[in-house]
Amino acid sequence: MRTVDETRSLKELLPKDEKSEPNRHAALIRQSLTDDAARVTALLNSFSDLDLADQLGRLLHTLSPCDYFGNNS
Repeated sequence: MRTVDETRSLKELLPKDEKSEPNRHAALIRQSLTDDAARVTALLNSFSDLDLADQLGRLLHTLSPCDYFGNNS
């Protein structure tokens, strides 16, 4: 879980003089990451319980080389 200092450090990375249009996607993402830090942290922590690497490894193991590179014959 992010500490208050980590969240403060991340906020310092954002440009102070940027004129953000309220409807721009990037502006909305930045606002969410800074204003809703606790919710975003909880969401990201919930993903840590998922074993995506193992699932991806099993998927890649079942695919043939032709699935990666196409059939060049």
